[in-house]
Amino acid sequence: TRIIINRDAHPDLTNSDLRTIADHGPAAFLAIEDNSRELELSEAGFTLREMPVMFLDARHRIRVDERAKAPGVTVERINGPVQLAEFERILVEQFPLPQFLPYEPGHVFPSAMLEMSDVAFYRLTSEEEIVAGCMTVLSDGGAGIYWVVTDADHRSRGLGSRLLSA
Repeated sequence: TRIIINRDAHPDLTNSDLRTIADHGPAAFLAIEDNSRELELSEAGFTLREMPVMFLDARHRIRVDERAKAPGVTVERINGPVQLAEFERILVEQFPLPQFLPYEPGHVFPSAMLEMSDVAFYRLTSEEEIVAGCMTVLSDGGAGIYWVVTDADHRSRGLGSRLLSA
């Protein structure tokens, strides 16, 4: 289970509130994302983990390697559970997410997420094979880009930049 804290929507949310949620949640895995870094949950058994984040000024242009512009390289929205599972597999194995190994479809991204109006998944294919992907979340007029991953056999070719510039 993943909980994303939105301080604008819930400014009065406290550590105690989250401990209550954690105590009644599934025992296997619970992740709480707090971009404001205001929560201290180590006493509740949580481990702080920093995740890589990239901020780009709206005027910044992403440079795309010429190899990533080759014919047969396409970016498209993921619309079905089979495509979502392909992206999820690359993410689990290549990011990596060892707590989800061995890989089982739907454990990181249940297919019901495809029905969420504020969440979208994208894949980059090369020669019709999915080799990169990401998830976007729209919120309050902004967009967050999460879980950007490129298969290890296809890195350093500008494919991640191509994905983000699409």
